[in-house]
Amino acid sequence: MHDQVGREYGRPILMIHGLSKPEKSDCRFYRLFTHESGNYLAACHLLRRYLNIYEARLCNQYWADCPYRKQAEQ
Repeated sequence: MHDQVGREYGRPILMIHGLSKPEKSDCRFYRLFTHESGNYLAACHLLRRYLNIYEARLCNQYWADCPYRKQAEQ
Protein backbone atom coordinates (compact mmCIF):
# COMPACT_ATOMS: atom_id res chain seq x y z
CA MET A 1 0.00 0.00 0.00
CA HIS A 2 1.27 3.44 -0.88
CA ASP A 3 1.02 6.41 1.43
CA GLN A 4 1.14 10.05 0.50
CA VAL A 5 4.53 11.68 0.99
CA GLY A 6 5.15 12.86 4.49
CA ARG A 7 7.97 15.00 5.73
CA GLU A 8 9.08 12.63 8.47
CA TYR A 9 11.96 11.47 6.25
CA GLY A 10 13.13 14.90 5.15
CA ARG A 11 12.67 16.61 1.83
CA PRO A 12 12.92 14.28 -1.16
CA ILE A 13 15.00 15.20 -4.20
CA LEU A 14 13.28 13.52 -7.12
CA MET A 15 16.45 13.21 -9.24
CA ILE A 16 17.98 11.12 -6.46
CA HIS A 17 15.00 9.55 -4.69
CA GLY A 18 12.28 9.41 -7.36
CA LEU A 19 11.28 5.97 -8.63
CA SER A 20 9.35 5.68 -11.89
CA LYS A 21 7.72 2.44 -10.73
CA PRO A 22 7.07 1.16 -7.23
CA GLU A 23 9.89 -0.98 -5.82
CA LYS A 24 8.56 -3.51 -3.35
CA SER A 25 10.44 -5.00 -0.43
CA ASP A 26 9.52 -7.61 2.16
CA CYS A 27 11.37 -5.68 4.86
CA ARG A 28 9.00 -4.49 7.57
CA PHE A 29 10.96 -1.22 7.92
CA TYR A 30 10.53 -0.32 4.23
CA ARG A 31 8.01 2.38 3.37
CA LEU A 32 6.74 3.31 -0.09
CA PHE A 33 5.17 6.68 -0.80
CA THR A 34 3.49 8.25 -3.81
CA HIS A 35 4.78 11.72 -4.64
CA GLU A 36 2.46 14.37 -6.07
CA SER A 37 4.52 14.27 -9.28
CA GLY A 38 3.47 10.67 -9.87
CA ASN A 39 6.85 9.25 -8.86
CA TYR A 40 7.33 6.88 -5.97
CA LEU A 41 9.63 7.29 -2.99
CA ALA A 42 11.09 4.52 -0.87
CA ALA A 43 12.11 5.13 2.73
CA CYS A 44 13.78 3.17 5.48
CA HIS A 45 12.10 3.62 8.83
CA LEU A 46 15.27 2.52 10.66
CA LEU A 47 17.48 5.04 8.88
CA ARG A 48 14.70 7.65 9.02
CA ARG A 49 15.41 8.84 5.50
CA TYR A 50 14.44 8.34 1.88
CA LEU A 51 16.39 5.74 -0.06
CA ASN A 52 18.02 6.70 -3.32
CA ILE A 53 17.18 4.77 -6.48
CA TYR A 54 20.08 2.34 -6.04
CA GLU A 55 19.34 1.69 -2.36
CA ALA A 56 15.66 1.03 -3.09
CA ARG A 57 16.63 -1.68 -5.58
CA LEU A 58 19.06 -3.20 -3.08
CA CYS A 59 16.36 -3.22 -0.43
CA ASN A 60 14.07 -4.99 -2.87
CA GLN A 61 16.57 -7.73 -3.71
CA TYR A 62 18.66 -8.15 -0.56
CA TRP A 63 16.43 -7.03 2.30
CA ALA A 64 17.10 -10.24 4.28
CA ASP A 65 20.85 -9.43 4.36
CA CYS A 66 20.43 -5.83 5.53
CA PRO A 67 22.67 -5.16 8.55
CA TYR A 68 20.34 -2.43 9.88
CA ARG A 69 17.34 -4.77 9.85
CA LYS A 70 19.33 -7.57 11.45
CA GLN A 71 20.49 -5.32 14.28
CA ALA A 72 17.00 -3.93 14.88
CA GLU A 73 15.49 -7.41 15.13
CA GLN A 74 17.96 -8.69 17.73
